[in-house]
Amino acid sequence: MAGRGYLYRGHENAARYLELRFRRAGLRPAGGSFLQEFTLRQHVFPGLPVLLLNGRKLQPGRDFIPAPASPALQGRFRIDSLPEKAGGEALLVKEKEEFSGNILQLPPDLLLRPQRKLTHSLATESKGIPEIRILDRLLRKDDSLVEIRLEAETRTLQSWNVMGTVAGTQHPDSFLVLCAHYDHLGSFGFSTWFPGANDNASGVAMLLEFAREIAKKPLRYSVLFVAFSGEEAGLLGSRYMAENPPVPLSKIRFLFNLDLMGYGEKGATVVNATLHPQEFARLQEINEAFHLLPEIKSRGRAANSDHYPFSEKGVPAFFMYLMGGPGHYHDVHDRPETLSLRGMRGAYRLIMDFLRGF
Repeated sequence: MAGRGYLYRGHENAARYLELRFRRAGLRPAGGSFLQEFTLRQHVFPGLPVLLLNGRKLQPGRDFIPAPASPALQGRFRIDSLPEKAGGEALLVKEKEEFSGNILQLPPDLLLRPQRKLTHSLATESKGIPEIRILDRLLRKDDSLVEIRLEAETRTLQSWNVMGTVAGTQHPDSFLVLCAHYDHLGSFGFSTWFPGANDNASGVAMLLEFAREIAKKPLRYSVLFVAFSGEEAGLLGSRYMAENPPVPLSKIRFLFNLDLMGYGEKGATVVNATLHPQEFARLQEINEAFHLLPEIKSRGRAANSDHYPFSEKGVPAFFMYLMGGPGHYHDVHDRPETLSLRGMRGAYRLIMDFLRGF
């Protein structure tokens, strides 16, 4: 679905798909609708990005990628200096015939930043000097010329959180929340996609399975299922819902956020574990009783996923992610075939037993 991003409306296709899956699972609308609409801004890179390094054509997304807020640019640039190590900056100035004084004292028209690994993220606006990140192994000592064409624009568009509920058998007016973000980085141009298999198709797959099972066998408490958009853009969907909740925040007994659930060879980490020691102890007891995951590590407060806006408003919340795998993150290599799924079954059983304990 176009990387579930905002350039080619992949986020919209994903939202409609998840609404259909929620309906088919037997969920009911939350707050009168399955879709909670909100507005966001995104800086995107359409078209066909082109970069030639001394005449060698590099592959967008695999060999080079712009900084998230990089402005558009086009032209020929001369490399004035190459860094000694990855992470440094190679300053470039536009190719001109008339240079006066020391060209190294001129402000650069472009920054070329060599890196050992290319990762991408999102920005809400364009700012600063154009910056291109390039794999350091592709730079040669005699490289002196860069030719580039990069389109960029900032768009304001609509996105949606997808919500559904299953009524509890004993406490229908109190809620447990299961959530996962469905958005990802989308695409860089129209030829490079970020699949986001681990981040976070894996968490959404688990969310859908929870919805299917709990709809058939409800818990004592009602369950609110949420697939968030806007996580990669700065927790925008979860921040909006925390300010405009479909159920009162005071009625949420506990929130469990699923993100990065595709591996598990090294167990799991639970964010907010130190804030809720009794609940974390319950997770450990279940895991020790049934040997579901190799280990469960404790972590404190962190603003690294969609649990955070709710946690900041006093809602008890955990964010669990599975550990292991080859380390593909925010890159073009986070694909389905790279996932081991080693911890998915155990994590599912662990969370289900934890929720049924309320």
